[in-house]
Amino acid sequence: MVRSLHPDCRPVLWRRLRAAFEEWPVRRSIEHLAGPLAISPDGGLPVVVALMRNAEIYIEAFLAHYRALGCRHIVLLDNGSTDQSVDLATKAADVTLLRSLLPYKDFKRPLRRYLVQNFGRHRWCLSVDIDEFFDYPFSDSVPLREFLRYLETQRFTAVAAQMLDLFPEHLQQGHDAAGGTFREQHRYYDVANIERRDYFVHNNRLADPRLKMIFGGIRKTLFDFAPWLTKHPLFWSDGKILPFYNDFHCVERACVADVSAVLYHYKFAGDFTARVAEAVQAGNYYRNSLEYQRYNAVLEQSKTLQMRQPTSEELRSPNQLLASGFLFASENYARFAAQQR
Repeated sequence: MVRSLHPDCRPVLWRRLRAAFEEWPVRRSIEHLAGPLAISPDGGLPVVVALMRNAEIYIEAFLAHYRALGCRHIVLLDNGSTDQSVDLATKAADVTLLRSLLPYKDFKRPLRRYLVQNFGRHRWCLSVDIDEFFDYPFSDSVPLREFLRYLETQRFTAVAAQMLDLFPEHLQQGHDAAGGTFREQHRYYDVANIERRDYFVHNNRLADPRLKMIFGGIRKTLFDFAPWLTKHPLFWSDGKILPFYNDFHCVERACVADVSAVLYHYKFAGDFTARVAEAVQAGNYYRNSLEYQRYNAVLEQSKTLQMRQPTSEELRSPNQLLASGFLFASENYARFAAQQR
């Protein structure tokens, strides 16, 4: 039985009005720092939109990943960085850089919706965080343009993606990694402590019920915290889909594809311990940064945390995530991918 993600079942019109009220201070706060404000259609390829704050360790690798994937323009919204993030982002010709100093705690959803509405309308939109790197099954043989063609042919309007936490052998190695080198050290993953639940996002139509929502992973193993790992980063923003109205993980009123993608998640890169302490002090995440309180309790005992477990594996390809059931691909998509080889 499909359950509602939230009890809020009020008419869409009311929810749009509520969202417009939330977005009004966002529009007033936006400052344009660099890059074009009008983005060409790019032959149907998605525009990438992301929030960032103190993300200098990620930017070069982030841009390189999405360029290699085939994306031609990236929109970054800075939320008050005090490191070199802004300087690094302004050097890229294919990046539009904005800034808003509104508190993330109160505006994380309307800030994301602003990016979609102003840069992602009537096109494929890839909404991610700066530490998330999108990929999908058989991407070695199915270029992004062909992947989107499959979605369009099947009339899918959104893709669910599972966040895969990637980590180094020891936490301190993530701190020592500089620039894009964190991807070399953060090559391990662990799906031994994964919980799968039936898909339950309100107002979406699921193409294949075998696709599941996923919780837990290495954060459950190390910190006894089971995060919700399922998001909807890729979607066709047609004006009908509701992006991030009730939760910044989800879009609503979408037809969700019969293949799941992956978000390689580099949460532990850089000075994770310092970021945890900042989040606990600011209380700017869910339930007064409860998740970060759990991290902090463990890190106070050991800042040289052993992360690699006996059940951990080294990531080589998104395809290896299919065998474990972390990712899902229907027989129809598998046949499509085989034809592209």
